[in-house]
Amino acid sequence: MNKQKRRKSNEDLKYKDYKWGFDGNEFFIGFKLAFAMDYKTKRPLLFLIYPANTSDCQIFEDVLENLKKKGLLRPKTIVMADKGFCSYYNYNVALKKYRVVPVIWLKENMSMSKLLSMISTPLTYFLENKIKDIIYFKKLVKILVSYLKRGDELKAERSEVEDLFKLGKRGLFMEKIHRFTRRSVAKFVYANVLLIAILIRLGFREKKVLQRLAEW
Repeated sequence: MNKQKRRKSNEDLKYKDYKWGFDGNEFFIGFKLAFAMDYKTKRPLLFLIYPANTSDCQIFEDVLENLKKKGLLRPKTIVMADKGFCSYYNYNVALKKYRVVPVIWLKENMSMSKLLSMISTPLTYFLENKIKDIIYFKKLVKILVSYLKRGDELKAERSEVEDLFKLGKRGLFMEKIHRFTRRSVAKFVYANVLLIAILIRLGFREKKVLQRLAEW
């Protein structure tokens, strides 16, 4: 879609599937893709499609819910996400509702002490004298803190995850797919995620290999 000669306003897109979005560098018309993978095996687990103007922090709970429905989210699971998903609500909902460890990288204006002050043990645990749940919750918070303090150590693993995302966007042409209905986008993305899964299954999971494929 020619954004200059046929520029669409938000009003023009009111009843369309696609919306205006911003990828950190430029505005675009399209969709937002949420993609989850196992960071150890590189196996794709889930993808979800949202309107392009949807904030990352608004979809975190929905991503967790869909992972849970697929049986991929067990108690104490480590869920890593970038700063876009960072909000005090998301830390709390992951710990309290899903009982997983939300390793979401802190934004520059946030501190560990403030985060911990915003994470409180559910009051019902005390009212109902659930000692085991209190101990378990505190254990989850302790694991969270240990991961957030190891941010520099985890850069290598985060980099490998980014390499897989780049493969999907650049190597498999998902960055600009020129489709404007949710159904057609979903079909195209499904085919690409399936191809990523096949490549990983065939052994193409080393960092250098993923980078070469993304640049191909």
